[in-house]
Amino acid sequence: MGVSRVSPMFREAKSRGVAAGRHKGETPVVRFFMLIIPSIDLRAGKVVRLRKGDFADQLNYDVDPIVTAAAFADAGATQLHIVDLDGAKEGRPAQTALIKQIIAATSAQVQVGGGVRDEADVASLLDAGAVRIVIGTRAVNDLPWLRDLIAKEQIANKIVLALDAKDGVVATHGWMNTSGQRAVDIAKLVNDWPLAGILYTDAPAGGEADAAEPFEPIELEKRALLTMPGGWKMAQMHAEQPATTYAEFKREILN
Repeated sequence: MGVSRVSPMFREAKSRGVAAGRHKGETPVVRFFMLIIPSIDLRAGKVVRLRKGDFADQLNYDVDPIVTAAAFADAGATQLHIVDLDGAKEGRPAQTALIKQIIAATSAQVQVGGGVRDEADVASLLDAGAVRIVIGTRAVNDLPWLRDLIAKEQIANKIVLALDAKDGVVATHGWMNTSGQRAVDIAKLVNDWPLAGILYTDAPAGGEADAAEPFEPIELEKRALLTMPGGWKMAQMHAEQPATTYAEFKREILN
């Protein structure tokens, strides 16, 4: 389980006209808004974490995913990120029934990813109560399909593009294959598309405390949400006590 994922939301002040507090000739002000989103990774109905995206290197947590989701919300989390790892590996959502139960048990808004390959998968997860759907492999391999999908009114601004990278190069199929495309190049290409956001993960750093790699600085004036998963302070966090962990982590980060 990626006990928490830090999501900085970048909105360039100059995209609104004149930056607040900016005087003539000064560099535009960039404001940073941080939203801490706990993540629950599911495999065979259990809460787990893959070290550096490796399915052969799995850490298991002795917690109930439904209870854990509710505990995060009780601790103040307003959003949750759920990953269907079986779905990511098999190429189709595999734990939708469980995810629906998790969503019903929490007051937080939930975004879901893992194995989403077609519009029917998107519709099924939205019907299960997800507010956003994360798509990686199919989107990266078929960007025209993604563009056509999010052009539909009922889906626009509900899709998060997942760029799972290894050393900056986008990987697919649960980090098992490489696309040969740089994450930053894809991000620039889709910058003005009606996406809910971009989820950028660097697998070599993922889930490792103090090891998160920064995303290459790029102009994303129209992209309001850039989510950066990782393992910030993971070594200091205790998954067996998610509510306490989340509250303490949030307090430490915001202070």
